[in-house]
Amino acid sequence: TRDGVIWVTASKSGLYRYERGRWTKITASGAFDGGDAYLAFTDREGTLWLSDGKRLLRMPAGQDRFVDSGVAAGWAFQMRQSPDGTLWISEHQGGVRPVWRRGPISPSSAPGFDIESAGVQFGRDGDLWIASLGDGLFRVQRPAYAPGTGPAAPERFAKADGLSS
Repeated sequence: TRDGVIWVTASKSGLYRYERGRWTKITASGAFDGGDAYLAFTDREGTLWLSDGKRLLRMPAGQDRFVDSGVAAGWAFQMRQSPDGTLWISEHQGGVRPVWRRGPISPSSAPGFDIESAGVQFGRDGDLWIASLGDGLFRVQRPAYAPGTGPAAPERFAKADGLSS
């Protein structure tokens, strides 16, 4: 985070904080019960995000407790922030989807992609790149969140395009 703290998730072993040369296990903090922790991500505003396997929790910059974001999320692998500020996650058996933009985004108002992925990244041009688990690499050109609409269909790159799978 901006204050130099390093946050590490250890799945079933919980959440850890590294500060001033010491590791501390977070046993409970607001909406976080100290249990499972699958993803930690700090957005551009300094908010720390955490997936506990059921939902996304957030700790706004300057605060010391997690609050429930109102977003249901399973085992989230990765979170990234798009140029327009939208937060996207990839989750086990849940695909890749937008989850937050000035508030929670429901899956029905902005569908994502049914691509099993452990890795997502935004390029400098704003394109979303999705590394699938065995089905190639996908690109979505500049996905922008707008209620009731989904982003353009992803373009797939695979072996025929020079990739290994």
